[in-house]
Amino acid sequence: MRRGWLLIVGCVMLAACSGEGAPRVSSPAASPAPASPTPRETITFEPPQAALPAVEDRAVEIDRAIEGVFIPDEHEERYIFTSERARRISVRLEPVDSLGPLRFGIRVIDEEGQIVPRIDAPVGQPLLRDEWDLPGPGEYTIQLFGAETRERAFSLRVSGVPAAEVGGGSITYGETRSGAITVRGQRDRWALAGAEGDRALITMVSDGADPHLAVYDMAGRLLAEDDDSAPGRNAAVEVTLPEGGRVEIVARMAGDDQTGAYQIMAERRASEE
Repeated sequence: MRRGWLLIVGCVMLAACSGEGAPRVSSPAASPAPASPTPRETITFEPPQAALPAVEDRAVEIDRAIEGVFIPDEHEERYIFTSERARRISVRLEPVDSLGPLRFGIRVIDEEGQIVPRIDAPVGQPLLRDEWDLPGPGEYTIQLFGAETRERAFSLRVSGVPAAEVGGGSITYGETRSGAITVRGQRDRWALAGAEGDRALITMVSDGADPHLAVYDMAGRLLAEDDDSAPGRNAAVEVTLPEGGRVEIVARMAGDDQTGAYQIMAERRASEE
């Protein structure tokens, strides 16, 4: 009986120790989730938009001048004209203020928005002049562009340019022939016939203009050319006549920007033998 009692008491004490006296091990606490960063407000910088200049379309008649004005960033003008056929035109700009040379380029645009190629001409400031070959009838627009930064006033004139003519004829040794370059770009063609191996001196003189000579064989190969070898900015070339003894002489003005009357002469030189 005593042994049974002791067994009961022991079991009770063991249960108490296991329930209360045993050390407790706590599981590690879970780490809190990191806080989401506070979103930052995005600021977009938009520079102020410059106001586009007002563009005015103005009608222009061929061979009549019109006065124009350019105000940077405020006012621009486009000039519209009509051609009834394919033709060559020139556009002339001249300042009418007192601010010196204009700093504009000129662009000609057809009805399809295509730029018409310009024919360059070496004409200096303050007169700006360029030429264009219009491909056919229609409406064309002139636009000015460039580095001009000041308010400017100017005159604009669209002019029809006569087609370059071809003059000339035949010339023989000891002969002086007269001609005239009446249109910018005109070429006069002169034929000289001699004997193969001849030394020929060809001279072109003009009062107040700057003549230019070029000599070709009958296959179109350039044999010689000259601008200022003769006195007074006149032209002179000496060539040996090729097989067949015939050459073509092309007379024009230097730079294709002058017109004027001239005289052309041919002389047979003594043989170098």
